[in-house]
Amino acid sequence: MTEQYELAQEREDRRAARVCMTISNFMRHFFKPTPKPFTEEDFIPGKQGKKPKGKQTPEQMKDMLLLFTAANGGKIEKGK
Repeated sequence: MTEQYELAQEREDRRAARVCMTISNFMRHFFKPTPKPFTEEDFIPGKQGKKPKGKQTPEQMKDMLLLFTAANGGKIEKGK
């Protein structure tokens, strides 16, 4: 039963990835051209071959929060 479920999920992922791939390959010429066409694997989580990112350091967390605050119109007081 588990294998059937995993196969069904893989099929669904591939269907959705194929749609995303088709649209992205069509639209890539209108925006920032990419040298090579996208593939289905580019849109399937865990199939890109990228290494997982490590944990954020406290400094990286602070930087992200500052960016988020500024992007949402918040004010950042110095020294706090």
